[in-house]
Amino acid sequence: MNFLDAATEAIRDAGGRFTNQRRIVVELMAGSEDHFDAEELYHRAHAQDESISLATVYRTLHALEDAGLIDQHYLTRDHDRKVYEPAGEAEHYHFTCRQCHRVIEFQADEIDLLRQGLESAYGVRVDRVCMCLDGLCAECRSSGEIG
Repeated sequence: MNFLDAATEAIRDAGGRFTNQRRIVVELMAGSEDHFDAEELYHRAHAQDESISLATVYRTLHALEDAGLIDQHYLTRDHDRKVYEPAGEAEHYHFTCRQCHRVIEFQADEIDLLRQGLESAYGVRVDRVCMCLDGLCAECRSSGEIG
C-alpha cells in the first residue's frame, strides 16, 4: 500500500473525511524530499488551494502521526520547530547548522550502544531516541562568516 492509500485509510479510520484539501496535503508530504513543518506544508498547500486552512494541515498531521505513518522530530535544542518525516525510515539523527540551517541526517552506532547499556543496566526498554545536534557545518566553518 502506498503512502496516499495508507493516509486515506488512516484518516477515514480516525473518523475523518478524505477531502480534496487533505489529498493535497498528503500528496505534498508524499512528494517531499526534505523535512517539513506544519506551516511550510500549509503554505505549499494553500498555494495550490486557497481554501486549505492551517487547522486542516494540523488535523491531517495529527491523524497520520496517530496512525504511525509519519514521525515528528525536533531539529533544534529549543524544540521550537517540530518537523515530520515518513515513518519506517531507519532511526537517524539530525545535525542543524546554526548559520545556514542545513540539516544533515546521520546514523550512529554509539547511540545503539548507549541504548543497549541503558536497557542492560536499568532493565528498561528504549523505544525511541530523540537527539538533535547543532553547530556549524563544514562550509560555514571554512567560510569564516559566523553569525
